[in-house]
Amino acid sequence: MKRKFFIVLVASLIFFGLETPAQVDEMRLSLEEARQYAVANNKMAKSARMDVEASGISVWETISSALPRVEATGSFTDNLKLMTTLLPGE
Repeated sequence: MKRKFFIVLVASLIFFGLETPAQVDEMRLSLEEARQYAVANNKMAKSARMDVEASGISVWETISSALPRVEATGSFTDNLKLMTTLLPGE
């Protein structure tokens, strides 16, 4: 009985004593860096920024629909060549 308890104890110490990759990666930030990180990665702030961008795009769509449209076509005729006639010029 003591042997099973000892094996379970050693196995649990080995299992829980190992560091996982999530525990190894830690951030050391100053107060200002932590504030900037929080503002940059806040989900509500990101959503608000995307809403502002979307409203700016819709404003430009409205402005562009009110602006006049210009359509142009063109053609080119080369009239610099001399005309020749096959009929007698009498």
